[in-house]
Amino acid sequence: MSERHALIIGIDDYREQRLLNAVDDATKTRNALRRRGFDTRLVENCDAETLRERLSEFHDRARDARMALIYCAGHAVERQGAGTFLPSDFPFPVSAQAARQHGISVNALVRSARSAQSSIIVIDACRTWPLSPTESLDLDRQMEELAADERNWTNVLLSYSTSATTSAGDGAVGSGSLFNAAFCERVLDHRLSVDECFRRIAGDVTSLSHMRQHPWTYSSLTVPLSFSDLPTFSPLARHNIPSNIKFGAAWCASDFAKEGIYAGMGEPSVWYADLAGVRQVARGPDKIVGTTDIGERVLVAGDTGTIIQVPGKDAPPFRSGIAQCFGLVSSRDGKIVAHYGGKRLKILRVDGTQCEEVASLRCDFEVYSCVFVGDDHVWLAGGHGDIVSYDFSKRSKRRRKIASLGHHINAMAVSPRGDLVYCVGQGSLAVCLDLNGRVKKRYLEARRPQTAAGTRAALLAVAHDDVIRRYIFDRDALSSRIIWDLEEHLGYSDFRACAIAPSSPLLAIGTDESTIVLLDTRDGQAVQQIDITATLPGEVPGLVFLDDKTLVAVGSEGQVVYLSA
Repeated sequence: MSERHALIIGIDDYREQRLLNAVDDATKTRNALRRRGFDTRLVENCDAETLRERLSEFHDRARDARMALIYCAGHAVERQGAGTFLPSDFPFPVSAQAARQHGISVNALVRSARSAQSSIIVIDACRTWPLSPTESLDLDRQMEELAADERNWTNVLLSYSTSATTSAGDGAVGSGSLFNAAFCERVLDHRLSVDECFRRIAGDVTSLSHMRQHPWTYSSLTVPLSFSDLPTFSPLARHNIPSNIKFGAAWCASDFAKEGIYAGMGEPSVWYADLAGVRQVARGPDKIVGTTDIGERVLVAGDTGTIIQVPGKDAPPFRSGIAQCFGLVSSRDGKIVAHYGGKRLKILRVDGTQCEEVASLRCDFEVYSCVFVGDDHVWLAGGHGDIVSYDFSKRSKRRRKIASLGHHINAMAVSPRGDLVYCVGQGSLAVCLDLNGRVKKRYLEARRPQTAAGTRAALLAVAHDDVIRRYIFDRDALSSRIIWDLEEHLGYSDFRACAIAPSSPLLAIGTDESTIVLLDTRDGQAVQQIDITATLPGEVPGLVFLDDKTLVAVGSEGQVVYLSA
């Protein structure tokens, strides 16, 4: 069952007083909420009977869900704080009797959504009441009865597109209402809470309408809510790899069961880290630069090309001949291993305790990253942004140049479906490629250091501490010339590692200032930035998703940070 449900109502085909954009606005709302993971139902130009049926169905469907949202675009009226949404067959002119018999009160909307844990009602409509001279004073009593239920609402947010007693603009044909445009934009911002989202919407509409329309929000929410469909991560556990090396060649790789990680600092020791802590599991003959878990065994690669197996009493070392090894990566089934570094690649088959070389390749660039895009197909990337595809199952034409991205590529990750490859590297390089090498999306373009520590470290060579402090905290105190000079030397962020969640659209990127940036790969939004040290800036060269809600990061000083959603 979906945790979030939405019923979107759009009515512009009234018997009288037709509207221009209500149905289009409702369709835009449905599309926006679908992008944020809502189970949506759209109701267009419905009469009172149909609308009541849909509200009853929604009440049952949203029962015990985390959030239920009802969005109404059309005509509405309000008197003495009691609001009524008008279905397509409403008999104009407006009267208290007609509102009670044919309208849908705000109370009825709230009751339909309150079967969920939290309820949001959005009414993009007028809040006026065209009072007839023939109406009696009894109207106020009737309206007070309609408004009485409001006193018992709990965990409900009610948002109006305009203030009480005023009209809401429908917009020109095809343009839609100002409120709807602001809603569909702000609801897609992962960083905003629900409350902040509606505050931003109100600010947008008030500004764009030149103070003629003022949205209002009434809230009894008692729990924090967000429209984002992606999790927010926070540190769950921190460990340190025992090492005397500072800022070493840190690396990490997940175990086959996705329960923990293997990690190291570019010295002979291999460490295993899980939530409980860190323990040594192997020691190699030279500096260890990477591992890969193939199920029953772990292969450990040294920087001079020697591969040992853990456990390894009956497994002789394998020497690949790669003098400057950079790492190991295995196919999904663990039967084939790619061993790479310098300008070379070795493809190995593992059979029991034996490693056998089945293919090799020499490149014309330094190889920093390798990923399997199929059981017998790898991509190699590295210096100058060059990417080469190598299909070692073919007898000829095995090698094909995929792309040249212009900046060193430090890491790659393959999408869960295997149809996209994410590449990160120097000069804030972060791109998504299809398997033909076409760039599908670019992320975080021209991103400069984001933290105060990272900015200070980047500028210390060209400016005094006092000038840097003003640049970070009081930029108005500096001339535009000084700011321009500093930004010329500031440069762009470098990205050292990346990992893609197993089944959600989250891409984690490790930066050169001890931060992890979590991206929504669908639209490139930065969902969250996490500082894993909060002290001096360093690199984050290792990232592993153990599952959609568990991310492990390794810092350049040997920090192992478990992050959980």
